[in-house]
Amino acid sequence: MKRVLISFYLIFLLLISVNISTPQTLSSVVPDTGSQGQINFPVTLNGTGTEWLLSPYFYVYFHGGGTTTSNVVIVNDTTISAILFISRKAPVGYRTVEAIDQYQNSYAKDSAFFVKISIPAAPDLVYPANNSQNILTNPVFEWD
Repeated sequence: MKRVLISFYLIFLLLISVNISTPQTLSSVVPDTGSQGQINFPVTLNGTGTEWLLSPYFYVYFHGGGTTTSNVVIVNDTTISAILFISRKAPVGYRTVEAIDQYQNSYAKDSAFFVKISIPAAPDLVYPANNSQNILTNPVFEWD
């Protein structure tokens, strides 16, 4: 009986010492898709079990190149907002998103954001003007 009580007491102490709180994770990015060449694209990062108000600032990073963030604002303990710039030459595909606080705590989510190809605008006629006459018939075309 004494061994049973000691075993029960040790299990009780072990349960008290274990942190039963939910893990801190980055749960979503809204919106979760953007096109190449989007400038000043607002995004919101949502977390669960987070305590983001404890840090005075965050850095938000989209892995894969061609993206930068600015104006990162801690809205509350579960929400961070940022402005995203997606380069015209950003690689297409899914991105891991990571929010890093002042204390180097990292909150990441795989495949949380997708960069898609932007459809180029239709070209505008620059030269010659419509219905022009006496124009060379061997034009040179250049594009980027």
